[in-house]
Amino acid sequence: MEDASAAIAARADQDLRPSSPSLRRRRSTVDRAWLALGLGLVLWAAAGGSAQTEARAAQATTTSSLNPFRADGRKVVPGASLMPFRKVAATDSTLPSNAARTEAAKPPAAKPEASQTDTAPNEAAPATTAPVTPTPAPAPAASPSEAPAVCVADEDCGGTRFCDAGTCLPRPDTTNILYLYYREGSFTELFGLYWAKKSPKGYRVLAPFYWHFENASANTATTVIVPILPISWTSGPDEKSFGVWPLFYKSNKNGWALPFLGTFTARNNEAKSSFGSVAFLYWWKRQTDKNGASGGWDVGFPLFAGRHDADGAFTYALPLNFYWRNKDDKNLIAAPLFYWNKSDKGSGLYSLLGYRAREGSAYGGSMFWLYWFGGDKKDDSRYDVAPPLFWSISRGADSATVLVPFYWDFKSAKSRTLIALPFIYNRDDSEVVWSVFPLWWAGHDSKKGSAFNTLFPLFHWQHDEGGKQTFWISLLGGGGHDETAGTSSLVLWPAPLMRLRNPHRDFFLLTPFIARHENKDTGALTRLYGPFYDRRDLEGHTQVLFPLWWRFEDRASGATVSALLPFFARRNGAMTPARSWACCHSAPTGGPSTMRRGRTMAGRAGLPRSSS
Repeated sequence: MEDASAAIAARADQDLRPSSPSLRRRRSTVDRAWLALGLGLVLWAAAGGSAQTEARAAQATTTSSLNPFRADGRKVVPGASLMPFRKVAATDSTLPSNAARTEAAKPPAAKPEASQTDTAPNEAAPATTAPVTPTPAPAPAASPSEAPAVCVADEDCGGTRFCDAGTCLPRPDTTNILYLYYREGSFTELFGLYWAKKSPKGYRVLAPFYWHFENASANTATTVIVPILPISWTSGPDEKSFGVWPLFYKSNKNGWALPFLGTFTARNNEAKSSFGSVAFLYWWKRQTDKNGASGGWDVGFPLFAGRHDADGAFTYALPLNFYWRNKDDKNLIAAPLFYWNKSDKGSGLYSLLGYRAREGSAYGGSMFWLYWFGGDKKDDSRYDVAPPLFWSISRGADSATVLVPFYWDFKSAKSRTLIALPFIYNRDDSEVVWSVFPLWWAGHDSKKGSAFNTLFPLFHWQHDEGGKQTFWISLLGGGGHDETAGTSSLVLWPAPLMRLRNPHRDFFLLTPFIARHENKDTGALTRLYGPFYDRRDLEGHTQVLFPLWWRFEDRASGATVSALLPFFARRNGAMTPARSWACCHSAPTGGPSTMRRGRTMAGRAGLPRSSS
């Protein structure tokens, strides 16, 4: 609205300044014209001729114009112009002044003709000489060189020409029909409502509905129409605007406005400033200085007020709210609710419910002043504490978390101990142990290749060296093996079952029925199956079926003894019992060695040895 109004006012102030006597005369003439409208057809020719004659006379004597929108600013003879908004004095310093143009328009003074009886210079003429009446010379016609070829307004073209589309043309005849129709050069007026002029600064007006102003040199145009509410728009190289008055206005150069809501923004691009309001309640201003620093102020009366610039700012808002800034240090207080601070080094927010702060790489805070947290990103540390129940502290790969009394967790790069009753877990480098306390325990060592499992008190099993050594024990027995040593063992209850094996011996026992033993070094083998006994070794072979049958064999001599007690006994063949018994007690024919083998076999058989 301000843009269009300013454009219209500027144009009217430049081109439409009235001359009071002329305006009074025109109004009286228009009144007479309406009264004589019935005689218009009869008086048309005479009135038109009279108007042309009057216009020519006025043009020759005063060099004025009846153009009602002229902007020449010259002194006009009363009654010689219809300009309703004519300026008192010209403001364009590039145009000649009023006095200069008036003096230039006057005809040159006539010089007295020289008398045939001219006297010498400085000699006075005789008093008897009759005065000579001078004949005024006609005013010289304006040559084309007196008027410039390019113009902006009529006054740029001198008194005998007018400006049309930027070119000075000879002034044409003027037409005036009872002041209801008036035309002079590029200017036209009709019924006092339509006004038009064709020039670089032209216009068309149909009052009060249509207003249009153009400026060809600036390539701008402003239009206002008034159907119900005034509508205006302006277009130019760097400016566009549109308005519906008094509802809405927008300009890409001067701002925008909603007048009926008391809301607007006014800009001054040359001063790099802007000013505005919202509902006439909030007022603000912004401005940028030559260094590019911005500043301004804000007022929301009576709620708040503040100002700011590049160096600092301060704002107060009801009831106890303060904001201030000093360079990069910003502060805000909303008493008694919170305090906030921010700078290039960190920030902080403190309230009745807790706080949150940061400085450099370190940070910290609290929630409800019961839970506390913090840390430092630089050394990868952190803590979370809700005393006395919860604690969590970490730094790098090391950490400790405790929830008393249920959860305990301690970690490092190579170890961890976790207790979440009844579960227990412990890791120390390659060794791992876990448990469901107190019944089940298990673990392994990946470096040693060992592992174990225990279900207390029922079962225990373990192995070492990647499974080469194994041992187990339970309520039913136990056992194990060693692949490296080549040993194994087995014991079972309640019927005692035992099996022992190593590189030297192999023993098996199933009490009370079966027993077996083997000596792998000597090759001796002993077996017991109930009442049957059997033994083999390098010296011989013994078999017994307790308590009746006995048999002995001497491998060195090949001698044998067999007995079925108390009925039968035989040595080295078929012999009677008495003879076999005598052989056993007499000296053998084979010499001492035979006697020794005989005693040995007799001793094995439980028979009495001979005394010899």
